[in-house]
Amino acid sequence: MFDKDRTKTINLNEFQELWNFLGSWRQCFDRFDNDRSGQIDAGELGTALTQLGYRFSQHFVPVLMQKFDYSGKAQNLQFDGFVMALIKIQRLTTAFQPYDRARNGSATFTYEQFLATVIQNTI
Repeated sequence: MFDKDRTKTINLNEFQELWNFLGSWRQCFDRFDNDRSGQIDAGELGTALTQLGYRFSQHFVPVLMQKFDYSGKAQNLQFDGFVMALIKIQRLTTAFQPYDRARNGSATFTYEQFLATVIQNTI
């Protein structure tokens, strides 16, 4: 993400951007970690997603917990899982928007368009 010149390394300026990015995500994480456990549980993640402007069903948060709780327990997200989940949601949302012509959260994809969209926008 921060290798702007595509050298497969990051220079000092790119590192500074990465550091600032992670600092802003840490503030976000801390804001939603209500019990100050250092982890985000499913309820805190649901609140975070809603306050960040996403409207997902109650069935979606467990999907995120399963994928991004790197402890394998699907109960809490550490900071890194929280960041990865939100980056993935942001990237896929941005990729989805051109297909959601009515802006109602629905789109029609061919299977190939779906695969290309996901493959091009995964971390």
